[in-house]
Amino acid sequence: MPSLQHHIDGNTIASDIRMSRKTHKGSFLIVEGDTDSRFYSQFIECSNCSIIIGIKDANVIQALNVLEKSGFDGVLGIIDTDYRKLENEKLDVINIVMTDTHDLETMIIKSPGFDGLLCEYCDSTKLNKFTKGKDLREILINQTKLIGHLRWYSKRFNLGLKFTGLNFYTFVNENNLEVDLDKLLTAVVNNTNQCAIDKNETKKSVQALIKLKADCWQVCQGHDMSNILLIGIKKIFGGKNIRGMHRAALEGYLRLAYNKNDFYKTKIYDEIRIWEKKNKSYTIFSSVN
Repeated sequence: MPSLQHHIDGNTIASDIRMSRKTHKGSFLIVEGDTDSRFYSQFIECSNCSIIIGIKDANVIQALNVLEKSGFDGVLGIIDTDYRKLENEKLDVINIVMTDTHDLETMIIKSPGFDGLLCEYCDSTKLNKFTKGKDLREILINQTKLIGHLRWYSKRFNLGLKFTGLNFYTFVNENNLEVDLDKLLTAVVNNTNQCAIDKNETKKSVQALIKLKADCWQVCQGHDMSNILLIGIKKIFGGKNIRGMHRAALEGYLRLAYNKNDFYKTKIYDEIRIWEKKNKSYTIFSSVN
């Protein structure tokens, strides 16, 4: 049976917000998903701002487009940057802000909150032996960039490669976390229905894209970094309290480790504050932040 979520689009969300205005006179914040809602809810002033889940970024953009054209004010959207900054993609809506990095998860991993997670779930001796003085973030981003650039290449040329459901153990070395590009390509091809790409040509194109030296924090997807980190915790440097850990739980711990001070230092926070100044009748955050 198809999910009801498949029947929700930007028009549906815009209509719901218009109806909600009868009882809520404050601002509306449209986010992509449930985890985004739970993350941003810890920073907003709930009495003044109502969070709406858009299901996906396209719905958030469409809803804002519909509301802006009708002159409905007091609505702000937050979406993941994805590859928009890398592709210089311009959105046809005004009331929207994007994550500092590729997505929410990379924004958290880049923050000091990540260090708190390592303290909680990693054996410090094993971790220090593995990192050899390097920042674990640097190691993770260096390996995840192969996946990120393949994702970017697929998006840029509309290849439709399927990354959902990949078994990361088939292409990530569980002794050093290195990603094997050939094995990655094989895994993605096998995961994609009727995939007709030439693996050798694709490999060359991905390597050429990497040579452009784009900001890897814009290239890499957070879920990919989490999957590689999870292998590291389970196989190399994890502590004793990691039994049954999976990616969703790990990302939940990451969100919990992230605090308000981390958020207040982000560009997205500054951009939301600028939006509030331009929309003086509406607030997202508490005035004491």
